[in-house]
Amino acid sequence: MGTFLATWEDEENNRNIQFSVDYRTENSNVEIVNVTPVKISFTCPETNTCVRSMGVHTETGRRQLAQRFLSSDKIVELKQQISARTATLTAV
Repeated sequence: MGTFLATWEDEENNRNIQFSVDYRTENSNVEIVNVTPVKISFTCPETNTCVRSMGVHTETGRRQLAQRFLSSDKIVELKQQISARTATLTAV
């Protein structure tokens, strides 16, 4: 099992969310075991700059953000990134 740090740009809500993602690979397939939101950065919609950042400290907040991320189409992209990273690490 491995851990991958990822950032998801939640454009709809003008925020970037940093996650710690626990995963496992088997026969080049990536299985997401756990997604833990760590930090939220709120961005200005006009300038796309960070206005404020804060940690995610409550279980409810973690669960809601993780569910929102897992239901987005970005989960496929994340699996591809992990797969590419794993392939690179095993090739070295």
